Amino acid sequence: MNISANRFKQLSARDIELLVKLSERIHYTSPNEPFLNHAFVVLCDALPCNFFSVESYSLNPVSFEQAVTAGFSSEDILTYQAHMHQHPVVHHFQSAGLDAVCTILSLSSRDDFHRTDLYQKFYKQLSVEDQLIFTLPHPGGVYVLAYSRDTAFTENEVRLMELLRPQLRIALRSWQRSCELTQFRRTLQEKSAETGQDRIARRLVDSLSPRQLAVAEQVARGLENRQIAEVLHISPKTVGKHLENIFEVLGIHHRAALAAIWERSGR
Repeated sequence: MNISANRFKQLSARDIELLVKLSERIHYTSPNEPFLNHAFVVLCDALPCNFFSVESYSLNPVSFEQAVTAGFSSEDILTYQAHMHQHPVVHHFQSAGLDAVCTILSLSSRDDFHRTDLYQKFYKQLSVEDQLIFTLPHPGGVYVLAYSRDTAFTENEVRLMELLRPQLRIALRSWQRSCELTQFRRTLQEKSAETGQDRIARRLVDSLSPRQLAVAEQVARGLENRQIAEVLHISPKTVGKHLENIFEVLGIHHRAALAAIWERSGR
């Protein structure tokens, strides 16, 4: 409790107001919107930066999947993918795990960072000297939220994101549950609709006469009129007449529809 209190004491009234605003907005998730998009919209202006991105990575091994960002071209992203293994945060993640807010310059000296191809071919071209990063684990991987700019991030900015990160994790779990419930509801609705269609099919089939039922069964089995006539010991012309009446009773126009209704009826 004292640690949390001290963290809040070190924030300005403006910082606390921003923290409250972001915490409120991040929880208004929708299962119809990817969480990456939602997080990007809510958090893009939280800190002064040149670029902001919300990225998704798979683990074991770490590999880039997708990103929601502004300011990066598709070529930039390909360049990043080619050299991302040199990222100081990736090294830290693979060796110690990443369960805190960190910056490139807190994990690497500026000179060491500048010597990497990642900096020379990617970040330097974008005038990026530091990056503030934190992660949100999700099934099968991790989301990475990254602020990039041409100046170093402050301890106060790191502290602000450390206080916000638990709210993001709660929002992500809520979004995942909402997605699961939405999918479950759709499944129930589909099953309910299927059940309703089955009942309709049974009622339609039950409205046929015994002779029509016999003809319909053979049609559902894939027999042609001549074959049905042989099985039921009637003429092909009579089979055709029965089929016309069956189509009229069921409100259909072809044999495939009859076979589908017959299957749904459970006969």
